Formats: sequence, structure tokens, C-alpha cells
Amino acid sequence: MANVTPNLSFAGHGRTWMQLDGTWAMLFSGSMTGVPRPSRIMLATSSDGLTWQVVNINVYEKGHDPTVIRLKDGRIAVIFAYLFESLQAGFSDDGLTWTEPETLTLLDENGITLTRIYGDVALMRLMDGSFRLMANDTDGIVSFAPQM
Repeated sequence: MANVTPNLSFAGHGRTWMQLDGTWAMLFSGSMTGVPRPSRIMLATSSDGLTWQVVNINVYEKGHDPTVIRLKDGRIAVIFAYLFESLQAGFSDDGLTWTEPETLTLLDENGITLTRIYGDVALMRLMDGSFRLMANDTDGIVSFAPQM
């Protein structure tokens, strides 16, 4: 993978993890100078967790607020907001190459499909091994149990 030295105008909402070889990787929301928003999900790597090199400026176009977790099978999952339309998920075996995004279907407590998500995504693993996904919605924070 070629190193990319972008002229970032914005970088935030990053999530880091240690790779199996002891190096670090990070997915984050970023925008480039002169490129109109929305942001996109970018990838950076580091040998020490202190100095970072952006290696892919367009992992997921129009993505924002990534949250990352390692699954039991060793894959890494990312969930992120896609514009104001949906939450999407992607997967990686090596932390460097990622699958095409999949739109998550989210249901409210009445079983009705949510049609608009605003972002600020958080994902956590519960003690029983299940997951909880939280995101902003027009009515406040909403919580889901995604199947991954």
C-alpha cells in the first residue's frame, strides 16, 4: 500500500487498534483541503502509536464517525455513519484492506426501520459477548444490538 501525504483540513473521530504484528492502525474521519465536505473514512498506520502516516485517504467515501472492534474470529469491524442516511459496516482481515460497505438495517423498539441516523457512533462488547451500538437520532441517543 503506497503512503499518501494528504493536505488534511479536518481529522477527527479516530479509532485505533494494535495490529497482530505490534504496529498500530487507525480509521478516522477526514477531509482534504479544497475538497468540499462531507468527510470520508481514512486509514493511518504507526509503528509506535505516536507518529502516524496516512496510507489511504478514501477507505469509505462520505463516511463519518467510525467505531472499530475486533470480532471473535479475528476480523476487524468498522461501523460508521454514511451521510445522514444510514449506518454502514465494513470488515477487514488485516486492518489495511476493507470490504465494500454494507448498510445496516436498524429497527426501533416497535420493529419499524429507522430511516435517518445522524452519526456519533459508539460500539461496545458486553460481558456476554454481544454488542451494543449507539448513535444519534432525531429523538436522542438510540441503542441497538447488531448481529456481527
